Amino acid sequence: MNTSKVPVGTKKCGWVCRQLTAIKGFTDQLPFVGKLVDGFLGQAIGLVSVIENGFSRTGENTLTINYEPTPAETAILDRWAEATILPFSKSLYTQFASAFTNTSFSAQLAQFNEILLKMAVVEKYYLTNQTTGLSKSALTVRQQLIGDIFKPIKDLIAKAMATQPTVRLVNASYTSSALNTNLFKPGIATPPNGVIYGIMKYDTASAPVGTVIPPVKIPTVPTTPVQTIDQGGIAEDIKTASSKITVTQIVFGVGLLYAAWELLKGKKKKKNEN
Repeated sequence: MNTSKVPVGTKKCGWVCRQLTAIKGFTDQLPFVGKLVDGFLGQAIGLVSVIENGFSRTGENTLTINYEPTPAETAILDRWAEATILPFSKSLYTQFASAFTNTSFSAQLAQFNEILLKMAVVEKYYLTNQTTGLSKSALTVRQQLIGDIFKPIKDLIAKAMATQPTVRLVNASYTSSALNTNLFKPGIATPPNGVIYGIMKYDTASAPVGTVIPPVKIPTVPTTPVQTIDQGGIAEDIKTASSKITVTQIVFGVGLLYAAWELLKGKKKKKNEN
């Protein structure tokens, strides 16, 4: 069972939080992109802890659920995570970091597209496979973890590629029989059967003939560290403050209550005088 250290300021670190913390501990040590990825995963952990402590979250590639797997489900998910998604994700992040050591854009492009393919196929596979012993809520939690682990890579590849105006993102499909199954191990043993649609990839088809595209650099993404405040032991994500009641709203509400009270007192006084 993954017993990674609980992030400071949280009341509890549930199953998803523990897996993300384990990945973050690994990516901290990555060359070139470690600190950048660290910021993204730190935010994901903060958002997950908000859910696990009874709040809700919504947003891109996130799911709104407050469910902690049962002991039986946790045993299944722990075995799955330790044997598949964690080592697979560590390999992905290592490949992602190494892509920035290439001096050839075509080599980078091939690596980024391979990474996107791996993530998409694995994510699609677990939507409908290996469900024995897991409730619908537990399966949703599993997909949430997969999405949260993959999201920093997707976002950073998109940010890096955005610097190349002649590169475009296109929708592709692949036949599972044509794919090298070793690409997806240990995430999955074999891809889903048939044609796999909705796989995004980058290409340079729109670039004028003879265009020399320089290799992309590590994107500089200003990230706001997730800060937590302890209110009775519950960690709240500062980035979701816009969805919480603000001081201005509180003052306005108190003002309305006071006005209503004064109006009520005036009516009572007038009634007593009559």
